[in-house]
Amino acid sequence: QVVWSRVGVTPLTATLCVCARRAPRGPSMDAPDAGVRWSGSCDVPPPGGWFHGRGFFANAVEGEQADVDDERLTVEERQGLREAVEGLGDGGDLYAYITLPVDDPRCALPETVNNAALCLADLNHDPEALNAVLLTSFDLVEDVGWLRDELRLDAATPLTFCMHPWPQMHLSRDRLLRDLDDTFHDCVAHFPGGIANAGCSVHAKLMLLEFRDRLRVVVSSANLRPLHWSFSNEVVWVQDFPRAAWAQGPPDVRRLLRGGEFGRTLAHFV
Repeated sequence: QVVWSRVGVTPLTATLCVCARRAPRGPSMDAPDAGVRWSGSCDVPPPGGWFHGRGFFANAVEGEQADVDDERLTVEERQGLREAVEGLGDGGDLYAYITLPVDDPRCALPETVNNAALCLADLNHDPEALNAVLLTSFDLVEDVGWLRDELRLDAATPLTFCMHPWPQMHLSRDRLLRDLDDTFHDCVAHFPGGIANAGCSVHAKLMLLEFRDRLRVVVSSANLRPLHWSFSNEVVWVQDFPRAAWAQGPPDVRRLLRGGEFGRTLAHFV
């Protein structure tokens, strides 16, 4: 399977991915060293359970990226990479790799790498009860379909994206806006400072998922890209805040600003 997409470096930079197979997702709790955990880790609650904000998670990685010069690849795999790149023609600066899943003997990552780890799907335990979502990212979202599937987003769920403007990347930005419009029914993409403002930097990786009974606050080091969520070591903090009784009435930001230091900081940031 050949997958390729543009990435957020320059309009001419692209990534080619030839995936051998997909690794199992989630914690590898059946591994011999399943008890091996990293400092500060905590367990992912069962579906419908609450994130309490105590400790941190790692992101669940699929494996390693092996390029055409990697000696672990077979002759056939290397040839397949070369042919795939040639078949794409002039696509700019192409970086080709094969995914070596965590359970592949050639992968240098131990299976315990996904202990105490979560994936994007863990953050949306009930898509039907998800009222609205705010997502922020420094890099542009290069694969809207991937994000929709991984985060289990319904096309009708109201979404707000807040991203770095990247003034020099107008082609990638225009393509992103078209993909968002084609994928979601109620979606707003916001570029603070305007798309021509090179001095405005949006570097936050914040997610706010509003469910019927809670607000889920996610602070991560990962941009909304497969590279970061599937292949890089990132860190994720999550906490659920129950919906207050007065929240059923008309919105009143004064109550939020008087609700404590965390609430004030989050409200001012947003």
